[in-house]
Amino acid sequence: MTQNLIILSKFPSVSQLELVGWGRVEYESREEAFVYASDVLPLLREYHGTCTPLGIFLSKPTLTRLFIHHSDPRALTVHLHKEYRHITLLLVMLTSLDQETLSTICTRLPSLIDLGIHTSQHFEEVHCEDGINTQATDLFSTLTDTPLPRTLERLVILWQFDFEFEHDEEEGVPVASPENIPDFVAMRDKLRERCPALRTLWLDGQDFMFKWRQLLDREEMEQENTI
Repeated sequence: MTQNLIILSKFPSVSQLELVGWGRVEYESREEAFVYASDVLPLLREYHGTCTPLGIFLSKPTLTRLFIHHSDPRALTVHLHKEYRHITLLLVMLTSLDQETLSTICTRLPSLIDLGIHTSQHFEEVHCEDGINTQATDLFSTLTDTPLPRTLERLVILWQFDFEFEHDEEEGVPVASPENIPDFVAMRDKLRERCPALRTLWLDGQDFMFKWRQLLDREEMEQENTI
């Protein structure tokens, strides 16, 4: 990372950075080549990459947009140890998602306008009478209790389940029971009370989905509720 920072320091006008790859953030103790991370990319507005080097860039006041690659929730929230009011967009793919993680994101990024979370989970064995995605229904059921930013305009939460387990072919893959699926219309109305600017809501549990957006004419709306 020391070498990377030295290279990046040569391009002070860069506003968009994408780091592709995996590994640890390590610094070599070479004083003659040392570069302060705070002096690198002073005009950075957008970051694409893993959570690993996020701590280097997150405090930059110019940074407003984060596109985080496949990450463990802890790897993301460990960097959110204070409020970052300059961040207005977060798109992230997580290996799991619960209310605590979502609450941490919303509390530490209180100025979010766009929040998109794609959760991809793999199951080798499932013991669930109500389907494989009760995690999704449980989270959506508590969404109105989550401290979503009042500035939020677009909220998208997508669940994807990859599973390998034996099941009766005649019965098919278990899906969420309809009685466990939240009342999304009522949920949307409550969310709009907290987030008056909200105009796009997309909640996808893989085998059920609610999608709504407000059209340019504020009196017109379109929604789709699929099970």
